[in-house]
Amino acid sequence: MGCGASAKKDLLKVQPTNVRPAGGDKLISVSPANLPTLMSNHCVPCVDGMHSLFPKSRTSIKGVRTTLDSALNPQESLEELKKGNKRFLSGESCNRTVTSTARISLANDGQSPMAAIIGCADSRVPVEIVFDAQPGDLFILRNAGNTCMCAEGSIVGSTEYCIGHLRTPLVLVLGHTKCGALAGATQVACGPASGSSDSKQTMLQSLLTSLGPPVQEAVRMCPESASLDEIAAVAIKCNVFHTMKSLLEHSELLRNEVDKGNVQIQGAIYDIMTGEVEFLGPQRPANTARVGSAWAHADSEGV
Repeated sequence: MGCGASAKKDLLKVQPTNVRPAGGDKLISVSPANLPTLMSNHCVPCVDGMHSLFPKSRTSIKGVRTTLDSALNPQESLEELKKGNKRFLSGESCNRTVTSTARISLANDGQSPMAAIIGCADSRVPVEIVFDAQPGDLFILRNAGNTCMCAEGSIVGSTEYCIGHLRTPLVLVLGHTKCGALAGATQVACGPASGSSDSKQTMLQSLLTSLGPPVQEAVRMCPESASLDEIAAVAIKCNVFHTMKSLLEHSELLRNEVDKGNVQIQGAIYDIMTGEVEFLGPQRPANTARVGSAWAHADSEGV
């Protein structure tokens, strides 16, 4: 019958076929019986519409992003992050294993990450997993509150290295729901005063104080009856935009690359309950006079 098939008692039998996954070390056998498992482990891009979500990095020269691959533009990088979060939400991961070939390629050929992520240190926000990324895909910077208002040198300097030396075209500031840093900052800015004003501040207290501007903005956006938790939930979004603005204020290199169109700075919010990333765009929405209840549901606890 051709095509590796044979008929017996009206049953079509398809013979196994050997393929090599991108970045893989050895051939694997594909058959109808093991295809679902292989789809889960290797993300074979041919079944159930998964082709549209297949990551570019897995089609790279070495099966992982290195300096041998052509550069992406900002929109391509953003689209890869969106596809990765969709894979994460659907449970169809393409990057569950890292081969020795991939590790050796990254070591010998150098990194070429598609995006820099400035995220929170919260343990409930596993950035690589949220975007279904593999080593070499993302350049990740994290601190409590995904901010550069109190750590301009380390965060901004590292971002400059990423876009200047590694030629990364996208910077994503990633906040998340239930952020304890913003809850603490809201308590400091709006809650009852505690302790002596003469006592020496800890570094954590200094960090929370530095997050005051986005909290104050959230206060202006919320109704007067808003609770501290409701204010903190709105402040999470405000803080993303404040960090985006701070990056540009503190870095001439970033400003120049953004002006040239070589780099974009985007914002996003990760919902720790649903796993979904809401992409906010490159700048603040025009209408921010009042905020409804969409952001007010988030209880603030943890970092």
